[in-house]
Amino acid sequence: MTPRTDSGRRGARWGLAGNPRFLLLWFPMLISAIGSFLLLLTVSANLVVEHGSSLLGSLVFAVPWILPIIALRQVGSVTAAGRVRRTIVGSELCAGACSIACAFSLSHRFVAGVLVLLAARGLFEAVTKNGRTVLVGALFDSSALPAASYLFNSSYYLGGALGGVLGQGLAGHLPIAGIGLLDAATYCVSALCYFALARMSPQDGPARASGRREPGRESPLAAILANPRCVLYAASLLVSVGLFQGYFNCVRTLMPVAIWGRSGLVMYVQIIASSGILLGVLIAPLVGRLRQATPWLCVALCIVNGAVLFVPLFAGMQLGSAGLFLFLVIFELIFTLAQGGLIQELRLSGLSHAMSLINAAAVLLLIASTIGFGVLADLHRYLTAAILFLGCVLALCSLAALAWRASSHRLASARTTCPPLSSSTATGTFEHRG
Repeated sequence: MTPRTDSGRRGARWGLAGNPRFLLLWFPMLISAIGSFLLLLTVSANLVVEHGSSLLGSLVFAVPWILPIIALRQVGSVTAAGRVRRTIVGSELCAGACSIACAFSLSHRFVAGVLVLLAARGLFEAVTKNGRTVLVGALFDSSALPAASYLFNSSYYLGGALGGVLGQGLAGHLPIAGIGLLDAATYCVSALCYFALARMSPQDGPARASGRREPGRESPLAAILANPRCVLYAASLLVSVGLFQGYFNCVRTLMPVAIWGRSGLVMYVQIIASSGILLGVLIAPLVGRLRQATPWLCVALCIVNGAVLFVPLFAGMQLGSAGLFLFLVIFELIFTLAQGGLIQELRLSGLSHAMSLINAAAVLLLIASTIGFGVLADLHRYLTAAILFLGCVLALCSLAALAWRASSHRLASARTTCPPLSSSTATGTFEHRG
């Protein structure tokens, strides 16, 4: 990497702070995340305290992913359409309505209704998140795309930390119905921001003009397997969301309520966690400069974090908090690098469907891991759960290495018959491979 290129990428990162498109993508996620975490943490803590079940509290963070799996193709289709901005506006408003209904259901102790409404809310949130990924690929050219792809989700984790702070202050002072209304208000503000975003379809954005190829006929899975780097990125995303997020879904309430015996510290754990996640987001652009080594670094970090997850379960409050902070720094570093790498490597025309496929696979694993850990936690089998999670991490990383080798062999064979498409790190441009 030349000094000129290095300074150009630093300039692109700082330039995002004054880019109105980036700000209109960044701020609405910040405001909606504040309300979302406030509601979810309140609901989860209420269910754990009132019903005495870690599993039930963990389901609050798992059921929102059920419908996105069932509607995988539909989520990919509506966010790949030319009116993705309008789609996001509608999904935010619907998510806000679900938040109000969820809070009122909980205030009347209608637990089944709460879970159903959280599932519906999760579908609308999945549409928004997938649409935001498409907009990043569409609205930024090759010079700004790496920084934008790493940083656009940082507002989500900052919002999580602020939601924890707000929840700590509002605990006992605002009824559950009031929290639902507050959450809905944040979704309305978010929808207004997306409405203000300049209309631009994925096919018309600067990223299309930067050299990405026209739509092909390959399936999302084929597109991922055709690129060895995408194979490792996809596997890392699967581990981070499917296993590490599932683990965190449980320990975020398990630690303060069951291990520490202090249910009032649920928001405290969220503040620590969101701070660690935000630090991981901020580190990611610096680590991402090691472009050639980034995919394997993600895999290595997965293995390291598989060992770190033991600390929050078996250390005291102070060391456990530090362990959770470190776990979530690494977790978010993996997630941000892997998601950003996929945005940069995949064709824009197939990005929405490919990300929907990866997210669906990760969420299936997320639901299984959340339920599995919740059941073992209710039985106080913490060591068994931790060993099982570490084993799953090692197994998935091994499979990723085998898939990478097969993809590399196919790519090497293809190069004997046609010239490859490559990324030029000297000029800072990114093109689809394979």
